[in-house]
Amino acid sequence: MQPNARRAGCLLCATRAVVQACRMVWPPLVVLIAAEFSLSLVEQATLLSGFPLGYMCTQVVGGIAADRFGGKPVQTASLAAFALVMLCAATARSEQLYFLYLIAGLCAGPQEPAYSAMSAAWFAQHELGRLSAFADTATVAGELFATVGGPLLAEFVGWRVACALLGVATGAYTLLWAALAASKPQEGALKEKVKDARRVRTGVHERPAGTPPRQSLVARAALSLSALRHPALWACVVQHMAFNGVKYTFSAWMPTYYARKFDLSRAQSAKFLGIAQLVGLASQFGWARVERFILAARAGPAVNAQPSVASLLVSRRAFAAAGFLLMGCCAFGLSIVSTDWGTCLLLCGISSGASAHSFGFKANYLDLSSRHSGLYMGVGNTLATFMTLVMPLGAAYVLENNDWTMLFSIAAGMALIGLVAGTWCTSVERRAI
Repeated sequence: MQPNARRAGCLLCATRAVVQACRMVWPPLVVLIAAEFSLSLVEQATLLSGFPLGYMCTQVVGGIAADRFGGKPVQTASLAAFALVMLCAATARSEQLYFLYLIAGLCAGPQEPAYSAMSAAWFAQHELGRLSAFADTATVAGELFATVGGPLLAEFVGWRVACALLGVATGAYTLLWAALAASKPQEGALKEKVKDARRVRTGVHERPAGTPPRQSLVARAALSLSALRHPALWACVVQHMAFNGVKYTFSAWMPTYYARKFDLSRAQSAKFLGIAQLVGLASQFGWARVERFILAARAGPAVNAQPSVASLLVSRRAFAAAGFLLMGCCAFGLSIVSTDWGTCLLLCGISSGASAHSFGFKANYLDLSSRHSGLYMGVGNTLATFMTLVMPLGAAYVLENNDWTMLFSIAAGMALIGLVAGTWCTSVERRAI
């Protein structure tokens, strides 16, 4: 592990938690916003659609910028803009809120690619699965804070003050991030900074040995397009789209299912859904032990032996198979089970299967390239976010006839597609381009 890598990992995970908290606090606050401005259901839905639309638009641009300039400046600018949006929301009028939430999506878009670029620079391939698991755990923690703590804070001080407090907290964290983070391990070395300052003072700007020559904008664009030809990238994208399609369909529609199928209140439904979420969070630690066992079993008897490429490939494919099999079988099982606790048990299985992908395609994005990891995540997350928009809307048409069995079968079919892509097409070959 690189020197100061633990600090870099903690900062990356903390950033995921902060961003997720600011992102997910809006849907619970919409209830209070709608009461103040007398918004209809259509107007509320329009407001909430702003974020994913903006989020899709800046993924690829953010990935290219993170690969070109480093993850730290992209992440810093994104966090600062996010903090400003939250502060502006505290004084916004009803017609301004949609544009602010759209801008929040634009600000959040580059953060995932920037995270990927920094992760690939700081951590070895066999460490990426654990980092991804910790980052996903931090994301769930931020989401729990937003969905539970956000409404409580808003009920106590009002939604405007809650937005202002979150904006101030995000701004303070941005300053901490800017002071401590580094895009690459070399940026943390004081000796290199002194050498750079000396070169500037003396007018000597010689490039370090082994540094590739500067490229034109056209040449860099051609190199990026060439990098997108990696077949394993598109295996990750297919898995990511299947994952988002299954996960966000259930997160959007299971509260309605509990209300219609079992005639439960919102609070009772939240209890069952919260149990499933906590099981998914706890599953990260169990999957981490499984990954450690797989890598250690194939690393050989030598002390401190590093996992081979073959062992990494086995691990990535095993977690793809386990995750999608669990999600698909439990999704299909929902069409058979007819009790509230049985449904909760299957949702726990779906949540646990989703956690397995921290060691599957989510880490696999970072396996494929150290120079284009931001671009890879930007492309994949853009297409996966599109599925986040399309699948819940498509489910609404399926459910016009209250055909839940069809919905669960579609989800199981998507998991099957992800299973095929993950087990047959996954690669850990890291290309030099």
